[in-house]
Amino acid sequence: MQFCPLWILGIVSAHATESYIDKDVPLDAYVVKYSGILGNQYSDTTTKKLKSVCEEMMLFLIEIQAEDLIDLFESYIYYMTSFDERGEPRKIKTLFKNALAPVNAEVTVAEVMKSFKVFTFKYRSNDVLSVPLGWQVSDVEKISWLGDLFDEEITYRDGFDLG
Repeated sequence: MQFCPLWILGIVSAHATESYIDKDVPLDAYVVKYSGILGNQYSDTTTKKLKSVCEEMMLFLIEIQAEDLIDLFESYIYYMTSFDERGEPRKIKTLFKNALAPVNAEVTVAEVMKSFKVFTFKYRSNDVLSVPLGWQVSDVEKISWLGDLFDEEITYRDGFDLG
């Protein structure tokens, strides 16, 4: 099986949730579209799993009464894209490693939420993790298809394929 890395599942879920909150399109439209794109690379990125992560993110943010949600999501996406789990700069593709490559073990909703919660508490206590002005995922060197996902135009029609 080809499982989606935690950082990718996290940033795509955050982007879907942020877009749902910020725009006039149902969450299902984002979930269906993004799970379809992720499904071209990984075997575990179902609409159900992606929607569960998005819903858990929203519930958590309501529970802690979070503010500045758009900046929070953008900063999480920036941080997870730019840094690995050790806090070292993330290299997307090198001679021996590809951060977009499938991983050996399936990432759970709980693992993504742990990552998101840890970041959220760090973000709330220290603004150095904020996204730089004008930064976009699609501008990251060697990000390839993942950058294109963030540029996708999502419409109501995209949600009709929910299965």
